[in-house]
This record gives sequence, C-alpha cells and structure tokens, in this order.
Amino acid sequence: MLPTKKPPDILQDAFIKIWKNLNAVDQSLKLSSWIYRIVHNEAISFLRQKKSFGKNQNIPWDDTRYAEMPDDTLPEAAEELEYRDKLTHRILAQLPEQYKEVLILKFLENMSYEEISDILKIPEGTVAIRINRAKKIFRKHAEHPF
Repeated sequence: MLPTKKPPDILQDAFIKIWKNLNAVDQSLKLSSWIYRIVHNEAISFLRQKKSFGKNQNIPWDDTRYAEMPDDTLPEAAEELEYRDKLTHRILAQLPEQYKEVLILKFLENMSYEEISDILKIPEGTVAIRINRAKKIFRKHAEHPF
C-alpha cells in the first residue's frame, strides 16, 4: 500500500504526539526544541516511507510565483533576489539530507548550534562539522549551478 499521508496529516500526527507526551518533556531542553524534534521526526518518517516506495522526487519549483506580474515591473534587485532564491532551493534539493537539514535549521530557521543539536540529537561538534561540510558542498554547487 502506498503512503497516503499529506503534510497536514503529518503536522496533525505530530501535535497528537506532543499532546500525549507533554508529561515526558525533558526539562533540560527548550520546549520549542522538543516540539521541533517531534515534528522533524514525523516529517523524516514520512520522507523515508515515500523513499521506500520509490517516490522520492524533488518538488518542482513554482515558476508561477511572479507570473501575473509583468517582467518589466520587477526591479533588477528583485530579479536578482528571485534568481538567488531559486538557485538556493535548487542547490538545497541536491544536498544529502543530513547537510540539507543543518543548513535549513541554521540559516533559514536561525537556530543556534545548541538548538540544532537538541533537535537532531547529535553533539554540537557534529552540528558544526555538518554545517561546515554542507557550506563547502553548497558553495561548490553555487559556483557551477548548471
């Protein structure tokens, strides 16, 4: 049977787990990190289930984001930002999961190494190493985007 969960179902399942396990919160961790960890695990489980059925496909980039806006109304700076945004997402899609998740948590979610460590259940030193390696791989892909 193919997985039929949708992202809202994943979030709903995560909130049910959070509610059921509120008494098991580790007081040494931030509550937000604990919640993020549960949601993260639900999402990873969903992705693993999809991958196991051969449905691991990249999500297509939405080129219609500015479709209704005439091309000449976007200032050059906005076009550059749009290009960078697309390129960033394309590069992130190519990265191995362990590097993608640390980059997203650090640079898109603005989390500290400690918070990332709590969420991923890995030592802060490992977080630092993964971020360093991920940045190198990201930079390499950015230099040769196509």
